Amino acid sequence: MVDKSWLYQQGGRPVIYQSDEEYYQLPDSHKYRHKVYDPLKGIDFTWEREWRIHTNELILDPSETTVIVPNRGWVENFKQEHIDSIESDIMIFKKDAWMMIDKYPWHFIALEDLGVHVNWG
Repeated sequence: MVDKSWLYQQGGRPVIYQSDEEYYQLPDSHKYRHKVYDPLKGIDFTWEREWRIHTNELILDPSETTVIVPNRGWVENFKQEHIDSIESDIMIFKKDAWMMIDKYPWHFIALEDLGVHVNWG
C-alpha cells in the first residue's frame, strides 16, 4: 500500500472506467489504464478505486510503503528472509543498559490485528 501522491509522482494514475468500445478511442499511451465499466451488464468495479502504473519496474521506498499481510507470522518471516539486506536493529542506552530496538524500515499491517482472518497458504 502506498500513498496516492507518492504513486502519482512515480507516474501512477487512476484507471479509466469505460465501455470496451471506448477503449479503442484512447491513445496507446493511456490504454493500460482502461477498465471495463458496463453497469447494464453488471460490470462495475468502480468501488476498487484502482490505480495503475505503466513501468517495467517500480522501486518501493520503505518509508512510503505499507506491506499488508494476513498475520504477524508473515511479518516475522519477511524480516527473517530479508534481514541480510538491511540494517535491522540499533543500540540505545536505556535504564543503565544497552538495548536493541527494531529499526526495520518496512511498515506492516497484519489483517488479523484488525479482526480480519484470511488463509493465504
